[in-house]
Amino acid sequence: MNDEDLLVLTKTMESPNEESIKYISTKKFMKDICKSLSVKVTDYEEKDTIDLIEQYIENESKMKCILYSEISNYVFHLDEDRLGTFISNVDDLLGYTLKKVSMKFLKIVEKL
Repeated sequence: MNDEDLLVLTKTMESPNEESIKYISTKKFMKDICKSLSVKVTDYEEKDTIDLIEQYIENESKMKCILYSEISNYVFHLDEDRLGTFISNVDDLLGYTLKKVSMKFLKIVEKL
């Protein structure tokens, strides 16, 4: 579902309110972070996911919470091979974050 479809579903096409804009923005960030974690293990760069998380943290138009439903939905639709890739990349991201990145990122990475 793209952002335009989401606007139609939330009936905010003509006059989006602040909360619906935050919801759509947060949903997009969660999907982008999940996509970054789905790159082939040999091509995965932890820094790319960290950059997305940093953009999410600094974005003013986001919800205060992580949309676990978006992450769950993404993971639920992965086949066995892609799920293994996703999990391996999350593990690599956690190790990278523990060694090289500030605590503000660790709190979000731990929740993934």
